[in-house]
Amino acid sequence: MCGSGNYGGDGFVVARLLRTAGWPVRVCFFGEIDRVTGDAAIALRRWGGNLTKISSELFEDTDLFVDGILGTGLSRKIVGNLNDFISNMNARDSDCLAIDIPTGVNGNSGKVEDAAVKARHTVTFFRKKPGHLLLPGKLNCGKIHVLNIGINTEIIKEIQPRIYENNPSNWLESLPMPKASGHKYDRGHTVILGGIL
Repeated sequence: MCGSGNYGGDGFVVARLLRTAGWPVRVCFFGEIDRVTGDAAIALRRWGGNLTKISSELFEDTDLFVDGILGTGLSRKIVGNLNDFISNMNARDSDCLAIDIPTGVNGNSGKVEDAAVKARHTVTFFRKKPGHLLLPGKLNCGKIHVLNIGINTEIIKEIQPRIYENNPSNWLESLPMPKASGHKYDRGHTVILGGIL
């Protein structure tokens, strides 16, 4: 499933490689063909196969959907045929792999605009994005696989990210561990406040 942007270009590459490996592949295209430019246009030419339209018939004999429709900066609602197709695919609990982030999930915030693909697996590159980790988008990603595509890790020093995925490796060494001779107050105090809004 390919859109007209760079994610669609990734989808065309996946389709070509799967076809080369002997898989029977169909490419379902969403968008306007004349808006496919740059690397995505090159990938489309290299695919060289037919493009099919959205159709409920796809659910009858498709074992795996690969989502390369819309990308990380999505800020609009998904409507019309695409909304119906995604809703139908999710309702059928179809096997789906998302390229970078599921269509409908905002990669910067995890916000979901109405319909969003529910993937079993998401393959992303270099580092996870906030949308992979924040609700509700996190629930649409399935198992996340981070792959190296040749981006130099030194660029992190230039980017200087201010957000980090919560992980025990970030704080475990500074967590006070009890000693056999210790007292319960040696570990500090915690105050929990609650109420009803």
